[in-house]
Order: sequence, then structure tokens, then C-alpha cells
Amino acid sequence: MKVAIIGMGGMGRRHLEAVLKGGMEISAVCDFYEESAQAAIAECSPKPDIYTDWKTLLAKGGFDILIVATNGPSHHEIILAAAAAQIPYVLCEKPLATSGEKCRDMVDACAKAGTKLGVNLARRFMPVSIALKEALKDEVIGKVTHFNFHIGAGGLGCIGTHYFDMPAWLLDTRPEWVSGVIDENPAPNVRGDQFFDPGGRAIVGYPKGVTASFECSGNVARVSKGEILGTHGHIVFDDLDPDGMIVNIYARPKEAWDEPSNRYFKPELVLPAIEPAPFEVVDSSLRCLQDLLAGGDTIIGGLDAVDVVMGIHLSAKKGGWIKIPLPLTGNDLHLDIPIT
Repeated sequence: MKVAIIGMGGMGRRHLEAVLKGGMEISAVCDFYEESAQAAIAECSPKPDIYTDWKTLLAKGGFDILIVATNGPSHHEIILAAAAAQIPYVLCEKPLATSGEKCRDMVDACAKAGTKLGVNLARRFMPVSIALKEALKDEVIGKVTHFNFHIGAGGLGCIGTHYFDMPAWLLDTRPEWVSGVIDENPAPNVRGDQFFDPGGRAIVGYPKGVTASFECSGNVARVSKGEILGTHGHIVFDDLDPDGMIVNIYARPKEAWDEPSNRYFKPELVLPAIEPAPFEVVDSSLRCLQDLLAGGDTIIGGLDAVDVVMGIHLSAKKGGWIKIPLPLTGNDLHLDIPIT
């Protein structure tokens, strides 16, 4: 299959590497800065066509898959144009868009055009994440009650969306409400003054009383650690450990599971443990693309993650820590924040 990529920054280059690793052909790349595109394809053979205007790339066509690796505010226009051009497959970087309304515009346009749309929720496709989902399905810590994520600086849209997606994906559910605050006087966005993607803190609610808290403040160093609490144990994970992504599972001894929850039993390390693995973006992005081609669905997760981000901003605008129902509806869909 032939692939075109729009946006040849860091993530676009990872997608290019993933596509080549998957045995597909890069037919065209596009970047506003031609030298960035030239540098990215230096080792490609045959050389793909280079464009500095994505509209010209779409008009030229000649490919089966479009990967959109640009910043969030550009996604809406590009995806609508890709749907109009009836590109068979489109993989969009997260965040899917910059408002709930725009996300739904894109999803509807692609559905009507027969374009299969996906979101690069790469963290889902990392081996450690897949093993963790299986462990939770097996109830190694009983029923999950709460997630606690320490993410740190990186922006609610840019980094936060990866983690906002995780509890729902791990439990095969969807968020029901969000409450939170955004950073006061955030530092200028490293990608330019045209973007606004502050950090913040939030609590998200899910069916059956499950909750998740997120520390994604720009005032906190990037850490990417967390824990999952269950009725009979807990899981501790660290994405950026020197040994790679690590997960440790602890639970009460099985013979104590029927005892009252307020009785103390020393937790035991559950074996076999989930093996540490590198935090590998290229391979997981390739798996995400392969999942799209195989009929997988990342759209609901990508849309819900944006709803959570917008919900945090809406909660902050109302004074902070005000519950916002999810999925967004009515006027809440119109809030548009130029997240990255």
C-alpha cells in the first residue's frame, strides 16, 4: 500500500520509519519547510514526492493511506479535505481536534465518504499496555476502583490525551464526567504563541463508580508514573524508568480475598510479572496503523480524550472542580482551544 504523510516534524519522522518498517511505500510527504521533508526522506528509496502545501498533495493523490502528523488546530481542515478526496484510510495524530464539535464533524465526514479514520493512540499498542489490560481483565487485583496518574508537564492536549484514553480503554468503557482546573499563568507554548495547551489537574468518572485522577500540571516535572487500585490489590507503573516501561502488581494473598477490606494483609507481588519493555513509539504507531487497516476502532477513544480536555477547560471556566457531563453536548461542544 502507498502512504502519504503530512507533517515531517518529530512525530512525522517516526511515522515514516514505522511505515517503512511495515513494508509499505512512502509515495509523498508534505511539510511547510521543504528542508525538513528533504532531511526526513534522505534514506528513502525510491524517493517520495515532496510538497509544501498539503492541498496540492491531496489533489495529486495516488496513495491509499494518509497520515496526518501536524499540530492539533490543523487536523479539522485536513481531515475534512481527505474525506472529500475519498482517501481510503486516514490516521490522525492526537489530539483528534480542538473542540468536541470539530471531532464529530471529522468523524461524520469520514463515515459519509467511506474513509476509515483512526487516531494514533500509540500507548494502547505497547506490549506492556496490552499485558496490563489482560491482567485487569483477569482481575488480578479484584475489581478496579481508581486510577492515579502522575504525568507532569506536557499539556492537557499533547500528553494528557494519551493518559485520558487509558482507563476507558483498559476497562472497555467510556468516561461519564470530568472535573478539574487548568494551570494559572502557564508558560508560553514551546510550539508557538498560536497554541494554548496548558497543564492542569482533573478527576474523571466512569461507570460503576470507577474514578481516575490526573496530575498534568506544567508546574510538575514530566514523570509519567501511576497506580491502579482494586478491591484486592494495586498496580504501580512507570513509563520512563531507566529499565523501560515497568509494571508491578501487588495483591492480597488469595486466601484473604473473602476477608473484610479493613483487615490488613501484607500484599504479595503477583507473578508472572509483566516484563519491562522500552517506551517505543515507532513500533506502537505501526501497530496502530495496522489496527486501522484491519478494521480496528480508535475513534471513540480519540474523541472522548478531546472531550475530557475540553471538559477540564469548561470546569475551570465555571470556577474549577465543577462536574461536566460527558460526552459533551449542546453548547459545550463549541468550546475550541488550540491544543497541540
